[in-house]
Amino acid sequence: MNRFPRSDKFLLISAMAAILVLVAGGAGAEDVRPATTYQLADWSEIWTFIDEYYIYPDFRGVDWKAQKAAVEARIKAGLDDAAFTALVDKTLALLKDPRTYYLSPEKLRSQLAISEGEGTTGVGLFLIKGKGNYAVVASVVPGGPADEAGIASHDRILAIDGKPPLDAYGEPDLYRVRGAPGSSLRLRVSRAGAAAREISLARRAVAPEGGAINGRMIEGSGNRRIGYIFLASMSLPGIGDLLRSEYARLSAAGKLDGLILDLRTTSGGLGEPILSCAGLFVEGPIGAIVDRAGEANPIAAVGGPVGNSREVPIVVLVSKVTRSGAEILAGVLRAMGRARLAGATTAGDTSVAAEMDLPGGGVIATAAAKFSPIGSADPGWLGKGIQPEVIVAGGSWDDFSGSEDPGIAKAAELLRSK
Repeated sequence: MNRFPRSDKFLLISAMAAILVLVAGGAGAEDVRPATTYQLADWSEIWTFIDEYYIYPDFRGVDWKAQKAAVEARIKAGLDDAAFTALVDKTLALLKDPRTYYLSPEKLRSQLAISEGEGTTGVGLFLIKGKGNYAVVASVVPGGPADEAGIASHDRILAIDGKPPLDAYGEPDLYRVRGAPGSSLRLRVSRAGAAAREISLARRAVAPEGGAINGRMIEGSGNRRIGYIFLASMSLPGIGDLLRSEYARLSAAGKLDGLILDLRTTSGGLGEPILSCAGLFVEGPIGAIVDRAGEANPIAAVGGPVGNSREVPIVVLVSKVTRSGAEILAGVLRAMGRARLAGATTAGDTSVAAEMDLPGGGVIATAAAKFSPIGSADPGWLGKGIQPEVIVAGGSWDDFSGSEDPGIAKAAELLRSK
C-alpha cells in the first residue's frame, strides 16, 4: 500500500475545490470480494493513517482507539457500501477537522464521469457554509446556469434536490451540486426581503475562473486610487496568474494607492497557489510546513511583482470562513508587514493535509502538518484562527446582501487614513 502515492509527501487539499478530484486505483467497481472484506481493510487503513499522521495528538478529545473496535463491529454485522460510507463519514466528523475526510469509490467515479472539456460540469456556483443549516453563495460564474437563473452572491441555498445542502462534515455538499452534463438540479433559494423559491437548473460544463476572481476600483475614495479584488477560491490552477492579471488591469490607468484583498469566502490554495499569490506581494521565505514530529520544511514565495504590488498598502478582509491557504496568505501578509487584517477571526484551519489511496478504491485524507510563518515557531493559528486588528461587525458574507458592504467600507477607510 502506497501511503503517499504522489511525489510530494503532503498533498494539499481544498474543502471548497472548484476543480475535479481525480484518483484511480484500488478495488474499484469490478471488485468481487465480499463487502465486509474490503470494508474492514479500508477501515484498518483509515484508522491507522489517522492514528499515525493526524496533527492533533489528542484527536481533539475523541477516543480514537475506541472508534477502531466500534466501527469494526458495525462492519462485521453487515453493511452495504452506502451504509459503510455513512458510518466512516460520521466517525471522521467526530474529529471536527475539515481536512479529515473519506472519499468513497462512488464519489471518485462520479467525478470522473462528470468531467467534460476544460470546465467543471455543474451550475457555476461557489458555495460556503452559512451560519445555520444552509449554504451561502459566495460567487456565481458569469453566464453559467445559476447566473442565468438569477441566483446571486449572498443568496442562501436551503436545499439541494429536497435535502439539506450540507454534507456529513457540515460543509456545502459540492458532490450533489455537480453531476452529469444535462442532468437537472433543484435548489431552494432565499434572498433577504424575498420569499424562498424553487429553481431547477440543467448542469453543463462551466469555466470556474469567471467566478473565482473579480476586481474593481472603489468609488468615493477621494484622490486615492484604491482597488478591490475578491477571491472566491484559491484552489484553481493558475490562480496566482489570475491575481496578477487582475492587479495589472486595476493599475493600468495608474498605480494603486491601496488594495483591498477580499478573502472572506476563500479557502484552498495550499501548495503552488499560496506561493504564487504571496509572490505578488512579498519576496523570499514565508514560513514552513511542520509535521507532528516537528520536522519543518521551509517554503518561499514564487513569481514576481506587478507594478507597485510589493509596496502598495493592503487591507485583507477575513471572516470565520477564511481558511486553508487563504487563511495562511492573510496571516503571512500581516506577519511580513505587508497588510492589515479586518473582519472576523478566521477558521483556524492552517493545517496541511496528506491523503492515501485505499484498497477498496477510495481515498482517506487527514490534517498531517501545520503552517508556521517566518520568524514564529507556532503563532497559535491552528485551531484558534487569526484575529484581525480591526473587527467589522456584520461584515461576514452571511450578514449582508446587495451593495451595502461594511467590510469594504471599513477597509477603504483604513486605506484612506494611511
